[in-house]
Amino acid sequence: MADVVAPAASLLTPNGGEELTVGLPYTITWEASDAAGDVTIDLLLSRFGGHAYPETVAVALPNTGTYTWTVTDPVGAYAFLKVAAVDGSGLSGCDVSDGYFSIAYSQDVPTASVSFAFAVGRPNPTPGAATVQLTLPEGARVRVSVHDLAGRRVATLQDGRLDAGAHAWRWDGADAAGRRLPGGIYFVRLEGEDGMVPERTARLVLLR
Repeated sequence: MADVVAPAASLLTPNGGEELTVGLPYTITWEASDAAGDVTIDLLLSRFGGHAYPETVAVALPNTGTYTWTVTDPVGAYAFLKVAAVDGSGLSGCDVSDGYFSIAYSQDVPTASVSFAFAVGRPNPTPGAATVQLTLPEGARVRVSVHDLAGRRVATLQDGRLDAGAHAWRWDGADAAGRRLPGGIYFVRLEGEDGMVPERTARLVLLR
């Protein structure tokens, strides 16, 4: 009889609230089983809210229940992990973190070694919520704002001084008054004070 029952998989850690440090080992744990036999394990990562899992941490692992991952950058405040158990018939069962965890640089890392990064709109297009991330090598005053096609500022995510390191904001597709905006093309703009932060503008598609 053909195998038609997918394996069972349960992610144990990270499961929400943890802070993983770039460059240090972290032990991922899970439980998985399949009535028809052994399974292999794939571990997939989302750094931007769990809407998609584009990054492979490991693939075709033996089902030992643990894997030690040396955490990589970029940093992220809304990371999720997915465990997928795959059986010999190609059927799979998955589980993801119950809540988000963060990936950060160690406080012992000199800020000069932290690179500037600006990641916008994951996922993009988005059905109504997107994560914007900024990493600063040194403290600076910045503004992060959302604009419509006419150039009007519809939302401000940040306007003030930030310390060096990683920062993240979640835009829910609403304007400054909390009103739900229509679908369409928007632009996320990063502006810095006195040229200390590179100016960036990125396109974001809002689906309705």
